[in-house]
Amino acid sequence: PSFATEMGLGSLLLVWSTRRAFEPLFGGGRGADHISFEVDEGDFVLYRAGHWFVDGVSVGSESEPRLEIARVTTVQLVFTQTCEHGWIRGVKAKVAEDRSLVAIDDDDDDDEVQLGPEQVVARLRVGDDGLLDEASMAAIERATDDLVESR
Repeated sequence: PSFATEMGLGSLLLVWSTRRAFEPLFGGGRGADHISFEVDEGDFVLYRAGHWFVDGVSVGSESEPRLEIARVTTVQLVFTQTCEHGWIRGVKAKVAEDRSLVAIDDDDDDDEVQLGPEQVVARLRVGDDGLLDEASMAAIERATDDLVESR
């Protein structure tokens, strides 16, 4: 597998893919090369919420941009050579003090999320010990820093 990072649109884009060797996410990173192609049910993802940009176009709500974490429950995506369409559904999650990921699922509909593939910033990896690996922790920290700096 290859591991690449790129600064872009005020966020760190962490790419974990067997299909790419240090190729930027935007510009060769569409369709089957898009980060969302690697997302499976049960994965944890870091995603954009609020207001963000897709190919220079403002999308999302009017609220402040922020980063959220979700545990993926359903992936309904279609990929072409140049784009990706569909939905990723899941439940909100957070990083616990011990670096484990905890899904927030207390039978409340507010805990459910639906996001598009363009919102995915990183697929977070959990080690055999059940904790976020160092690369995922670094991606969260860097993406958060970049988001703050872009405001």
